[in-house]
Amino acid sequence: MSPSRRCIGAALAWCSRTAACSRTAPWLATLLSAWKCRGWHGMRAANAWTRLLEVVGLTGYGERAVTELSGGQRQRVALARSLAPRPRLLALDEPLSSLDADLRARLAVEVREILAAAGTAAIVVTHDAREAEVMASRVLRMSAGVLQ
Repeated sequence: MSPSRRCIGAALAWCSRTAACSRTAPWLATLLSAWKCRGWHGMRAANAWTRLLEVVGLTGYGERAVTELSGGQRQRVALARSLAPRPRLLALDEPLSSLDADLRARLAVEVREILAAAGTAAIVVTHDAREAEVMASRVLRMSAGVLQ
């Protein structure tokens, strides 16, 4: 089954490179499939995605192909796709690892703010201690397989 046809449950994994999005089609079309899975159509879906675009800072970018977006915008598309079904918990595995240092630092703050605005809790796995401190309200460290 294609990714755009899957109805995904309450917890979603981070899609860091938006692999499920078509490279040439507007990325918003794949985002809207999440609401179709929930039975949302018409104005309800339009209002929901308009709000989500505002939350992730992509208002006006919905008609662009993924290839026309910057690295930071692609990360926000991935986050928007993950937040579309309104999960209570989101697992983020090295969500910013593919970005340069400046963009990584800026997006760490933005992701924390976006998750707070969406009311979604997240478990963030990262090897970057500074990134963890910026993104999390609580940090647990693992050493030799033991949480500290």
